[in-house]
Amino acid sequence: FCMRVGGAPPCPPSHGRGNAQPEYKMTLPRVIGIDFSGTVAAVGKAVKHVAVGDNVFGTQDNPKEQGTLAEKVVVPSKFVARLDPSVPLDQAGAIPTAALAADGGVQKLDYLKEGDKVLVIGGAGCVGACAVQMCLNRVGKAGLVIATGGSRNKEYLESLGATFVDYAGDERGEIERILGGSKVDAVFDSVGGSESYQLARTFMRKGGMCASAGGPIRNGGTTKVGGGTILKLFGGVMGWKLRSLFGGLKYHMVMGLSPETRLGVIADMMKGKKLEMRIDREFPLHEADKAHDRAQHGKLMGRVVVKVAK
Repeated sequence: FCMRVGGAPPCPPSHGRGNAQPEYKMTLPRVIGIDFSGTVAAVGKAVKHVAVGDNVFGTQDNPKEQGTLAEKVVVPSKFVARLDPSVPLDQAGAIPTAALAADGGVQKLDYLKEGDKVLVIGGAGCVGACAVQMCLNRVGKAGLVIATGGSRNKEYLESLGATFVDYAGDERGEIERILGGSKVDAVFDSVGGSESYQLARTFMRKGGMCASAGGPIRNGGTTKVGGGTILKLFGGVMGWKLRSLFGGLKYHMVMGLSPETRLGVIADMMKGKKLEMRIDREFPLHEADKAHDRAQHGKLMGRVVVKVAK
């Protein structure tokens, strides 16, 4: 179906720079953009779950397609969910990919219950902040979610309900002090790399799981994509999974998103104000290049959004 786009974040920095070209075989020039929100302008005959005039959000799931940084976009209806009118379009347009990545990991932690403890590594980023909120929804007020981040994000993470730990300080010592000798029941890692894996191993109880949106490559989302990167990623994941068979922690890497089955769940979370996205800055469509510069080079406090239409 076709929709008038209300808001969309820039592509991930690696896509905006063209780093993803070896994997996705992009041809340039092209219209980029993956996530979106807006108002339905037209639907196909088989579309039943949304109608013309509805506010919706979603993601162009196929990276080869993209094209959401535009006034109108045509996307498969299965990658779209209807929004409650109370949800702002800038919030909705900023959240799909980040929320789906967080959700893909938190679903693997489905054993979490009221009163459990969770460590979120990199809790202030877009994926990490979604994971913090989703984990808090599971463990409740009786539980504990520890979130690592930079000192400038302390107030934000505490406003979500997390217990903040500064990664630049005595990170391990502070986590140990908070836990008081106990262990966490689960770890969500949004950063990646061996340091995050070792941190998870140190504080995880026996039988717990580390769900990672980062994987073996630290800050992998900004890494140039190529054959060597993919081999390193695959080898690292397999190595950590093998360790789990010999007493190491259980490990799961989020390898794909499920917009066709989970966007509706995320929409319900936003409606109930159980999931929100911090907006760093909004740009009009004709300043999309400045939005990309901000996303790539700025010290972000949330998601950069391109506002396409009023």
